[in-house]
Amino acid sequence: PTDAPAGDIAVSQASGALYVTSTDAGAVTIISRDTCNALRTAGCSGPVRAAGGGPYPSGLAADPASGTLYVTGDGVAVSMIRAAACGGASVSGCGQAPASFPVGTSPAPPLIEAPTRTLNVLNTRARLSNRAGILSITAGSLSLISTATCNAASTAGCPRRSPAGTDPMAWAQWRSPD
Repeated sequence: PTDAPAGDIAVSQASGALYVTSTDAGAVTIISRDTCNALRTAGCSGPVRAAGGGPYPSGLAADPASGTLYVTGDGVAVSMIRAAACGGASVSGCGQAPASFPVGTSPAPPLIEAPTRTLNVLNTRARLSNRAGILSITAGSLSLISTATCNAASTAGCPRRSPAGTDPMAWAQWRSPD
């Protein structure tokens, strides 16, 4: 049950919630896994709860160690939602503007490496080629952030500026299916 087309999805064990990005609505939808699941659907038609996730939220990653949901979107920042305050049982923190930190241009969906507590964000620049159906994706930089020191509860270790350098690290081509 989302108010707009869904994008990415993440589960937080800490909050017991399922989070879904809604880029058109500019929000992250929160669904309680206790009342909306394959065995119980009573809570699936209830009011949609949403949290801000930055402009056009599109990518999600949940860090169980810090209880933080990291949200990427259109722009140059990653937003952080505290799952315990904005999740399945508690929504008291959902109305607050989430803390955020800068990354490179057009961040891709984040990836968390649990053993090293590292958040990986590929900062991309996408261009549509003159040839029909080909999209060139150039990676401008890779942001590596410690989830131990940069999370919704403590922003002391969060980056204060975007990563330096724009030299491409990778290049890929995508052709649309005919």
